Amino acid sequence: PRTHAPEPSALAELADAYAERDDRARALEYYTMSLQANPGNDRVRRKLLDMGVDVATLIPEFVVAPATLATYAGRYRFPGDIVGTIRQVQDAALEIQVFGLPDTLLVPISEDVFFLENTEAQLTFNRDASGKVESLTWLLYGREVHASKIE
Repeated sequence: PRTHAPEPSALAELADAYAERDDRARALEYYTMSLQANPGNDRVRRKLLDMGVDVATLIPEFVVAPATLATYAGRYRFPGDIVGTIRQVQDAALEIQVFGLPDTLLVPISEDVFFLENTEAQLTFNRDASGKVESLTWLLYGREVHASKIE
């Protein structure tokens, strides 16, 4: 059987429960695991900062070159004929607009993998054999949705 790592939100909720019980060590442990699983979670980042933790030591910032970010920009077709748009902003970041959500910043955790800021959603950009971005995979709560790049 296929097993999945705990969702970052579940780890954060467990950390909250430990914090409410004044179990600082366990709260710190689970907030840390949650942030490492989803570096884009500002709420958990603030909790750790409030606890005096230097989060930069936990999650080194991953920087993707502007030229690489430009290869991800475009429109993507999701199932149900839903079209989402990825835009490069200020040369150093990406935003996505899809599913009626407001523009959301993408936080890189590797060159091709990003979290949507303050969500559990993860995007992986997929390349063809020549290295051209051809699609993306949206992962949320263990479910994958694929979208083809259309422009």
